[in-house]
Amino acid sequence: MHLKRRGTPGKAPKHVRAWTPEEDQMLILLYAEFSAAEVARQIGRPLGGVERRITTLRKSNPGLLAKQRPFTLEEEHFIRQNCKTMTVKQVAESLHRKRGDVIQKALRMKISFFKCGDAHHSTRISDADVQLIRELRDDEHGARLTFAEIAEKFDITEHAAWRIYNYRLTAADCVSRELVSK
Repeated sequence: MHLKRRGTPGKAPKHVRAWTPEEDQMLILLYAEFSAAEVARQIGRPLGGVERRITTLRKSNPGLLAKQRPFTLEEEHFIRQNCKTMTVKQVAESLHRKRGDVIQKALRMKISFFKCGDAHHSTRISDADVQLIRELRDDEHGARLTFAEIAEKFDITEHAAWRIYNYRLTAADCVSRELVSK
């Protein structure tokens, strides 16, 4: 059994008010700055109708309804300069952008917000102390200190001294990490 289609393609049903070109223009202008719910309230249409119209307009012209404004060259430069000193949240607040937008832009620019050394938020031992621990352990001319002796000097545990020596990244390590990844 084959059922006949109801309605006429391209024509709104009688119980629905058709969208006028003026309403479409108003929708396009308002949608760039406001949410769909706010646009629906301002136009005087139901939220579902506004959302369906947005979908229809996007299908007919994909670049027409852009929710995000593109990043400027100054904003890209700001992200590039501050990615090693500021958090994503701080950069987003400075640029008056959403956190996710900044993350996506940084990924497209192949920029990492990875912080190591003194720039990391949970650093307890400075880069200078890390360098000193490595020099004390690697001293070829003098007496090489054990991890227990290093731990006693820095008032940390022996395991912490071992981890700092083997795994702690400094700012110099971060620079070399960037150079290798490019």
